[in-house]
Amino acid sequence: MSEPDASGRAPGRGSGITSFELEQRNFRRRRIVDAACVLPFIGLFLWLLPLLWRDPSAQTTTSGVLIYLFAVWAALPVATGLLIRAIRRASAPDRPEARR
Repeated sequence: MSEPDASGRAPGRGSGITSFELEQRNFRRRRIVDAACVLPFIGLFLWLLPLLWRDPSAQTTTSGVLIYLFAVWAALPVATGLLIRAIRRASAPDRPEARR
């Protein structure tokens, strides 16, 4: 990364973005990518969670477990889509077509 000039702006950038703002954008984008990498493991944990519900005193029905698994199954692609959208916005903030 190039050093900022006396005004704190990154050289070669006509948009007036400071180097701190660029670092902040890169940090945010990296954290979103990290969240996308962890999402499959979160999904696996949520799918295996009903195995821990084996309390003999509680009445856990099969239909309740199946509804839970379907909800997790439906939520994972939605979460993935939201993360993809956030990654696109964070990767290209200056392009209007990336804002959709």
